[in-house]
Amino acid sequence: MFCYASMLTDPYSYPPNAAIVDEAVLLGYAGRQIANVSWITRKGVDVMAKDVIEAAGGRRLDDIDHGILAELTANGRASVTAVAEAVHISRAHAYSRIARLTETGVLSRFTAVVDPVKAGLRSSAYVTLKVRQHSWRELKEQLRAVPEIHHIALVGGSFDVILLVRAQDNAHLRQVIFDQLQSMPGILDTQTFLVFEDLDSR
Repeated sequence: MFCYASMLTDPYSYPPNAAIVDEAVLLGYAGRQIANVSWITRKGVDVMAKDVIEAAGGRRLDDIDHGILAELTANGRASVTAVAEAVHISRAHAYSRIARLTETGVLSRFTAVVDPVKAGLRSSAYVTLKVRQHSWRELKEQLRAVPEIHHIALVGGSFDVILLVRAQDNAHLRQVIFDQLQSMPGILDTQTFLVFEDLDSR
């Protein structure tokens, strides 16, 4: 059974934050990879950022960094001026901070939050996978190539991987699971959990 902290990130089921950092040091991961875990929710920023070590020289993020991350998580389109006003620093200072957070991988990207139903993706499911030992490196690239898979996490527990799959309807969802996922050599077993309602906590 795999037991890695997923770098693809979802903030819901990690080991304690300090353990993530300690394990990363032991395994030789760069600080920027750990800082790139996930800034999905405002709560995630407040909880996770406190124990994340930034890549540059092991420097810890300070309260200004946390504030900037919280503002950009709540509104990725916020102007530098608006962010600066919210965290009570100058615009030039905010600009340099955001640039540094981006360069070191703490801010990995800026993206839009799409309503799946309004975008025509009316059927969603979480799909868990049990995978063949030593198949993850190849399998994850196959999974990333499937456009209907919106999130991938390698987890510990009674299964190895959990996917968020979104499709146009149930027939499309069935095709993805039965024809694509179950035909992949590295996958031993799947379980499907239909999503009845999505709640965005950001």
